[in-house]
Amino acid sequence: MNKQLSLVIILFIIGFAIYFLIKNPAIFKFSFNAPLGLSPLVSTTTSPSKESISSRPSRPPQTLPPKTQIQESPPPKITPPIGFSVEQLSPDYQKVKISSVSASSYSGNQIFLRANYNNKNPFLVTGLRIKTNRGEIIIPQAVSDYSPSGLSLPVDIYLNPNGSINIYGSYSPIGQNLRLNKCLGYLNNIYKFSPTLPNNCPSIVENNKSKIYSLSGYCQKYIFSLGRCQIPRADEINFLSTDYNCGEFLKDINHRSCYNDHRFEKDFFSDKWWLWTATLPLDPYHDQVRLFDKKGLLINEYIY
Repeated sequence: MNKQLSLVIILFIIGFAIYFLIKNPAIFKFSFNAPLGLSPLVSTTTSPSKESISSRPSRPPQTLPPKTQIQESPPPKITPPIGFSVEQLSPDYQKVKISSVSASSYSGNQIFLRANYNNKNPFLVTGLRIKTNRGEIIIPQAVSDYSPSGLSLPVDIYLNPNGSINIYGSYSPIGQNLRLNKCLGYLNNIYKFSPTLPNNCPSIVENNKSKIYSLSGYCQKYIFSLGRCQIPRADEINFLSTDYNCGEFLKDINHRSCYNDHRFEKDFFSDKWWLWTATLPLDPYHDQVRLFDKKGLLINEYIY
């Protein structure tokens, strides 16, 4: 009887073990890479279930902000003057402008040109053609550096940005067109320019104080009375020559001395050019003044 009971108990234990193993198959899965000291039957890693993976919210794909593109502004649209097409405009259109025109029987006909201040380089104007309803002229050469010897040769005119040209319908008394400089005003004492050259010569007093203050009081008074670019008259020099030092100083007030003293100063030369063309065909009432390049293409127009 006891043997039968023992056998039943053994069979029950074996059956329960088989049932437990069938219901728990994961017990057979173990890691061979288990850390030292752990049973290889114990798994050291856990893998997320499919439900946990699918239940996580998905991260939206990352999008980079679009690159800002620098757009070049289109070139300004050119509207040609009435009677002209775009094809008839010069590549140098508006690089030189006719700034004003004066048609006068009293002061004479005058045309004023000015280079665009946006120009990157000096602009060649010699050879350009100015046409009006009454005729035309070609812009000539001019003397860039007029020396006291008067032997300077004319050259092509290159206008610096914002440089200007004054064209007069009269004659140059020296037979030359000129680029203005600090000392040209002294020529007004010798020649009759129309119009008069600018009298903006350097001050005699400011540049010769030490010499002047050592002269006699009467001599100083006379020197202080002189205007800019004014040469002492010969009779005045002779009268004051009784004071030798005074007479010698007065003899040096002229174009030559001014040129020699100031020729190499940075601001000696001006960006203004004066030209005399003998005739300037302008209508005294109304006219069209047009500037053309050497190929006959329009650079600028002025209507009055």
